[in-house]
Amino acid sequence: MKIYSLLCSLFLATTTFAQPNIGRILPNEVAFFVQDLNTGEVLAEHNADRPMNPASVMKLVTTYAALDTLGADFRWKTQWKSRTAVNNGILDGNLYWVGSGDPTMEQDDLIEMQQTLRNKGIQRIGGKLILDTSTWSNAGSAENFDRDEGRAFTIAPDTHMLSYKVVWVGVERNANGDLAVITKPPLLNIPVENNAQFVQGACGNIAKRLRTHFDGATLRISGRIPTGCENQALYVNMLNPQEFAFESFFGQWQALGGSMANLFLTDKAPDDAKVIAEHLSAPLSDAIRTMNKQSDNLFARSIFLTLGANQAGDTVENAKNAVINSFRQAGIDTQGLVLENGSGLSREERVTARTLGTMLYRAYYNDAFNEQFIDSLPIAGHDGTLRRRLRDVSGLRMKTGTLKDVRALAGFRLPENLNEPPLAIVVLINSPRSGGYLGDMDDLVRSLAELGKPTPNAMIFSHKEHTFAGDPLEKKRISESKHQ
Repeated sequence: MKIYSLLCSLFLATTTFAQPNIGRILPNEVAFFVQDLNTGEVLAEHNADRPMNPASVMKLVTTYAALDTLGADFRWKTQWKSRTAVNNGILDGNLYWVGSGDPTMEQDDLIEMQQTLRNKGIQRIGGKLILDTSTWSNAGSAENFDRDEGRAFTIAPDTHMLSYKVVWVGVERNANGDLAVITKPPLLNIPVENNAQFVQGACGNIAKRLRTHFDGATLRISGRIPTGCENQALYVNMLNPQEFAFESFFGQWQALGGSMANLFLTDKAPDDAKVIAEHLSAPLSDAIRTMNKQSDNLFARSIFLTLGANQAGDTVENAKNAVINSFRQAGIDTQGLVLENGSGLSREERVTARTLGTMLYRAYYNDAFNEQFIDSLPIAGHDGTLRRRLRDVSGLRMKTGTLKDVRALAGFRLPENLNEPPLAIVVLINSPRSGGYLGDMDDLVRSLAELGKPTPNAMIFSHKEHTFAGDPLEKKRISESKHQ
């Protein structure tokens, strides 16, 4: 207790603002930074220049660089190419699937592209399906998460990512009234051994009833499944991305009445191959909104790699350079910034609270993408990863970060009261006790969100109104005098 009291005394002695409520958090375990977005004044900082692991708050770094470099309207372009013509319903040669790294592509998008082939009169693909993976030289790393292998949040990005590479497994009654297994996509090359049976009753959670096991060759299904589980499904991660892409293509193509060789290879599409089908993703801003609201690592890693795509050399290094260049051009200090995959799913990534705070300030005043940046952040007490937290702090939009030994929050307070300035707030905690600090962290954010409130006789700032799409707060106030 004496050591803790001494640390707190040192902390308060070097602090020039109202005492924040750090609760049980030791001062050497936390960094924070608060900036008034009207005046540019830094209202609070502590350990603001210490590089810290930000966990998923690192997604904001990727968000800024992607919106700045690629643009909010960027769309991934997935193409199928061929060198040959269609003769009597046969594409007389190979079909090249040029992967774009689009993390949003779903089975319905695949079927739509296949329907384009059918509309061109193609009934049979005479050659092989060739997966062109050349968009990325590599997919990067997320080291030291071996114990979490196979879990959804650790799925690595791929140029041919489709539907998160998970198989939808459900049950229905067949003509005899017995339990039948259905999958999406159809798994024509993978035998399904069905040892499950129906019993009367309500379903509850089908994942607790239906057991699946894939041994690399056969998908085995077992369990006593309540009849109420009809039309429900669970998701099984059972193939690598390229195998899943082929099995999806093969099964869905057969379902559309097409035929093809039961084989795929990987190779680069010839330069003279022509596009015969194409899919454009939704805008990058939509993907970023999903990424930040749900803290989606696959989306973040794919967006990060896209920053380094289609360039000579190492894709990951190119992506890192793109982020650093974006920051430096905006005058954001990159000292202490360490990137691995841009998602925060990393034991290595580091950033300072000051760098994050400066980035938030620049994003707030960037007319090219400030709406999309702010709209992507979870709203406290309302949605995303903040839907159950900080409900009592109005106007709070922040990205969360959680890893072993890490808790983090960074974003904005955009108050409705014109007397109160909008704030950029960053809090980073690195501690083996961080898992027990959630309440203390939220209390710290509450106290930091109070900074900058004027005295009763203070002047009201002059503001202009700016409407943000999808924001239930409806209005963000911006000072007429912008500080760069």
